[in-house]
Amino acid sequence: MSDIENIDPNEPDSEDRKVSGISSIDIDISLVSPYLSVIIGVVSQTTKYDTLHKKILKLITINDLENAKISSDLIGESGEYYISGYSVERIPGWSKISPIKDIENNILITIFAYGYVAIFISDKSRK
Repeated sequence: MSDIENIDPNEPDSEDRKVSGISSIDIDISLVSPYLSVIIGVVSQTTKYDTLHKKILKLITINDLENAKISSDLIGESGEYYISGYSVERIPGWSKISPIKDIENNILITIFAYGYVAIFISDKSRK
């Protein structure tokens, strides 16, 4: 996970040109049932879980959610999770220029337990 600090969140990619607005949304964890495809990593004992979650959120939203809402809770005695929801407005794929915007709701979940982190990002263009 140390490479995360070397990633430039301002580096443009093809999807960034379609993004016109990102906003934070509230998510109730009991209503989440994503099809899971997670990234697994090892975290050091000095890693601050909330800080890592914020860094990942900053990278995937390209700094547009500096003050995003983050919910967290313990998972028994073995770990904890952090969750942030956000919406992205994009120009539809079938149009080069359009006043119509698609609104895509996404979620970032980080789960920490036993020195590992599992990261779920629903936004396929940001994985």
